Amino acid sequence: MLSFYISQIDADYQSERFIRLYNKHRDKMMSAAFAILKNHHDAEEAVQNALFAIAKNIAVMPDPDTKHGENYAVKAAKNHALNIAKKRRLSAPIIEIYADGIDIAAEIDDRDECKRVVEAIYKMKSCYRDVLSAKFLYGMSAKEISVLFGVPLQTVKSRINRGIKILKKAFEGDDYDV
Repeated sequence: MLSFYISQIDADYQSERFIRLYNKHRDKMMSAAFAILKNHHDAEEAVQNALFAIAKNIAVMPDPDTKHGENYAVKAAKNHALNIAKKRRLSAPIIEIYADGIDIAAEIDDRDECKRVVEAIYKMKSCYRDVLSAKFLYGMSAKEISVLFGVPLQTVKSRINRGIKILKKAFEGDDYDV
């Protein structure tokens, strides 16, 4: 598989750079993707997609021997894993979301109410929208979200709670600025 990625690269020095990245960070990329997807085959697909994208853009990639290079590679794997998780979730027939012991999916009994909830989520500040998406759509724990976004665990917990409060207000029909 490595030869396929290298075939996407024009210059020899860039090929050597990609090989260093591949050998040094592939396992970390797999771990990050698996933490999100909880499935080896999906994680492998995410890492392959990330490596392909990196190979095509190796000229702008940070040096693989630096911490920045490692972060770049792992973040690419996480992003591709989140894309796969999102596709998988969208194809699921019913998404059950539990917040504070309440089954929100059961509360949403028609399309108009569902549309209101989705609109409220899209209107939220990204700091709330991102953690709620990671928690409820991708099934990630607060600790995993903390690692993913690089913010303290308590901050993630606070954002989840505040985001849920905003959703509840929007769902109750209050004119609440999200």
